[in-house]
Amino acid sequence: MSQELESLLHKLSDATSFELYRLKALIDAELADPVRIEALHRVLQVGQRLHYYDSQQRLQIPCELIEIRNKYLRVKELAGAGREVTIPGYMLNLDGQSVEPSFVVKQPLGRHQLSVGERVGFHDKKGQPHYGVIERLNHKTVTLKTDQGRWRVAYSYLFSVVDGETQVFEMLNP
Repeated sequence: MSQELESLLHKLSDATSFELYRLKALIDAELADPVRIEALHRVLQVGQRLHYYDSQQRLQIPCELIEIRNKYLRVKELAGAGREVTIPGYMLNLDGQSVEPSFVVKQPLGRHQLSVGERVGFHDKKGQPHYGVIERLNHKTVTLKTDQGRWRVAYSYLFSVVDGETQVFEMLNP
């Protein structure tokens, strides 16, 4: 993530809900600009292998472009079942930008700092640590898969897993 984007995200945390809404409306209008869409279409080719960003999972998904439509693109995911999805062109990561949060989190982990597949931990009511992989990002909680099963855990209870803890987790969950 670029320093400019990190700085913008920091400033957005101080914005009012109305200011964020106005900014969203401006961004939506810019993304729907026909000039921008046409410029995107000029650099795309059917069969091209790309990545699109899934904002729900906070992951880049490798895909192949199979159809270019007026406002949307049809792509086939290269991972998993290879499903075909229709996406707006602005979801494509043409520049290969990193989507990993690079800033240091000094407050409790939140929805915007995590992604599906990331390893995190939490302490249960008895104080026992549990380590797991995020399966789903919910509004107030995450769904984690641990060696003890699935847990729904509030973001405020999560902590990042450092390398040593990750190695232990991988040894327990090959």
